[in-house]
Amino acid sequence: MTETSFIERFENLEEKLILRFKNHSVLSSLRKLTNNQFEEILIQRAFLSILGFTPFYDLASVGIENKEAKDLVKNLIREEYPIGKSSHREDLMTDLQLIGIKKEKVLGRTPSQETIISLYNLYELVKFGSPHYDVKAITALRMAGEVLVAEEYDLLIKEIKSRYKINPKELVFYYPHFVHDRKSKGIGLNKTHSDRLLLILKNNINSKNKLEAAIDSMEEALKVKNNFYNQFIKE
Repeated sequence: MTETSFIERFENLEEKLILRFKNHSVLSSLRKLTNNQFEEILIQRAFLSILGFTPFYDLASVGIENKEAKDLVKNLIREEYPIGKSSHREDLMTDLQLIGIKKEKVLGRTPSQETIISLYNLYELVKFGSPHYDVKAITALRMAGEVLVAEEYDLLIKEIKSRYKINPKELVFYYPHFVHDRKSKGIGLNKTHSDRLLLILKNNINSKNKLEAAIDSMEEALKVKNNFYNQFIKE
């Protein structure tokens, strides 16, 4: 099997996993939720961003040995905290307040037990010591931190527009993250976070064992994301 066919198999499976995620019963039925139910999803999802992103990427950056990947991951962390501007966490709070969710409704409470478990499971995705760690960690970051994030923000943005009559481009967190996290069709111009991480994977998934490690990491990432949304399924 050639290196090209390795990455083709990787991307083909990724498309199937993306579709499974978008078809989650909660994400595919956002329109049926009450405002309180939808806003609870936004609040719990905010905790994943506020408490999860930086340590998730930090853990991977310490363990990854590939210099190009390590530098990219550290750069992605730095982008979250631009000098002289609001951090992405602060931008998230701005969007929530635009929707009508007061700061104290988010910061004055603790995450749900299910969200705390999701945070723990994110960290588990990049736990050091597994075979082909670089491939597994980079894949986990790309799938759980970029590709699937763009897919869920796409759905959340559309619901925010419909429900609250807010122009997506007024959103200073959700819309920019959708744009810079999403996967281009094909390799594209390698401008988005997903594309830049994919380029590194293209150069590193060069054996059957590494492909299997990447596939395992993608599937585990999907499981973590789906389990987060499972908490909103009503009996």
